[in-house]
Amino acid sequence: MDDLQQLSRAEAGRLALREESVRPEELIRQVAGRLAPVFDAKGITVEIEVRKGRLEVLADPDRLAQVLTNLFSNALRHTPAGDRVTAEAEPHKGQVLFRVSDSGEGIAPSTCRTSSSGSTGPTGPARGGNGGQD
Repeated sequence: MDDLQQLSRAEAGRLALREESVRPEELIRQVAGRLAPVFDAKGITVEIEVRKGRLEVLADPDRLAQVLTNLFSNALRHTPAGDRVTAEAEPHKGQVLFRVSDSGEGIAPSTCRTSSSGSTGPTGPARGGNGGQD
């Protein structure tokens, strides 16, 4: 229930954020480290790629960790045993782009919608992955 309330607050622009300087590589490694036993049990390798040296972003580390945990969990759920998941952070138009890719079957483009912010998401059941595109 707490996740639904947080989502509702975020969509209404009422979610309190605690912004501070965050190093994306460190945060990705922390989240991946917490999930490592589950990935190891399934034989999934996690690769972390951070482009262009030392990146920093002004963000709420707890919220960002929550987003990354959700992305890693989805990748875990939809990646075949013995395969790999790649987490990336890179500069993009004055911001930092985070990406978690896996080899799962992906979400069919026909089930995606585009939000007013330009991000996409499923309109039907999520199937995870990135369509096998690494």
